[in-house]
Amino acid sequence: MATKMGRPTGPDGARTAVVTVRLTPRVKFGLDMLSRLHRMSVPELLTIAVDDLFGSEIYGLWDDEMEPVEYEKGQFINPRRNLLKVLWAERASDRFANIGLHKIELFDVSEKQLWNTIKSEQKYWSDASLRTDKELLRDVLAEDWPSLKSDFL
Repeated sequence: MATKMGRPTGPDGARTAVVTVRLTPRVKFGLDMLSRLHRMSVPELLTIAVDDLFGSEIYGLWDDEMEPVEYEKGQFINPRRNLLKVLWAERASDRFANIGLHKIELFDVSEKQLWNTIKSEQKYWSDASLRTDKELLRDVLAEDWPSLKSDFL
């Protein structure tokens, strides 16, 4: 008996996400022309374009908190952190924790409530008083993540 194989999934579901986007006819035509020119699919082109946007000087995912400016070989080193590098993780619970630990202002009200609950529960932390990345027990949080998410989000 043959079995039907689905798309491969990771620990938090599908490896890719489907996003519906409305495009003007001009942009759609441009994408079609680019895909022909570079012999790539439109989804591949869009993935590249959005990934480039993350590093854009104007629209990029940059942390507003400036680290000390370093001067090396006559040039300033960019003191900003790329938030995608700081916040991204494979597990959804780790991504959530990274936002809570590094950029809490990105949370909505219910996410802030969940983060406050996580911070108040000693079982998620190796130290009774410290609430930093080093003390977070990520495997314990990942185990509880489905129930936490259903209670708050």
